[in-house]
Amino acid sequence: MNSSFTFLLILVSIATGFVGLAFYISSQLKKMKTDAKNGETDVLMEWLKQMKSEMTGSIDKNSQVLETQLKTQRDTMDKQTKLIWERLSDATKVISGVQNELGGLQEFTRWLGRAVFIRTFGELFTEGFI
Repeated sequence: MNSSFTFLLILVSIATGFVGLAFYISSQLKKMKTDAKNGETDVLMEWLKQMKSEMTGSIDKNSQVLETQLKTQRDTMDKQTKLIWERLSDATKVISGVQNELGGLQEFTRWLGRAVFIRTFGELFTEGFI
C-alpha cells in the first residue's frame, strides 16, 4: 500500500502541476490578449486622432475657400447693385426731363390752340365786315 499511496501521491502532484500550469498559461494568454487589445486600442485611438486632425485641417481649408468665394460674390453683387441704382437714378433724371418737356409742350399746345381760336375768330369777325 505504501507504493500505491506514493504512486497516487505522485499522480495527484503531477495532475495538480498540470492544472496549475494550465491555469498559469490561461492567465498569461488572457493577459496577452488584454495587452494586445489595449495596444490595438492605442493604435486605433492614434489613428482616430490623426484622422480627426486631417479632417479638421480639410474642413478649415474648405471653409477658407468657401469664405473667399462668398466674399468675391458679395463684392460682385455690390458692384452690380450700385450699377443698377446708378442706372435707375439716370433713368429717373431722364423721365423727369421728359415730363418737363411734355409740360412745355402742353403749354405750347394751349397757346397754339388759343392762337388758332383767335385767328379763326378774327377771320370770322372780319369776314362779317367785308
